[in-house]
Amino acid sequence: MILAASEVMRGKTRMPKLDFFTQILGVRWRILADHRLPRDTDGDCNRELKRIRIHPSNTPKKKLEILHHEWQHAAFDHLDEVYVSDSSADFAEILFRPDVLAFLGLQLIPDSPPRAS
Repeated sequence: MILAASEVMRGKTRMPKLDFFTQILGVRWRILADHRLPRDTDGDCNRELKRIRIHPSNTPKKKLEILHHEWQHAAFDHLDEVYVSDSSADFAEILFRPDVLAFLGLQLIPDSPPRAS
């Protein structure tokens, strides 16, 4: 199910939950959306708990960037923060191109403008 962010924000539907376990370099990690993160924190990676959290208030493209950013911290603890940030922004920019999405068989549904009451 793909939802337009404006529909979610207007209370038309609930934001899909994100909470699953996956393998990162052979280690079981939990990935979840967590609105309890501090407002100035987009996401975090806790290597002790093997957990990646993403704040759900971000745009879809930003969520992808954050997920990639935190995944790199989980997989490669030696990487420089500037490298992680820059490469994650580049990754999201590439994946959100319409031609790349089409090649992958994916499609973004753009937000619809708010309806007049």
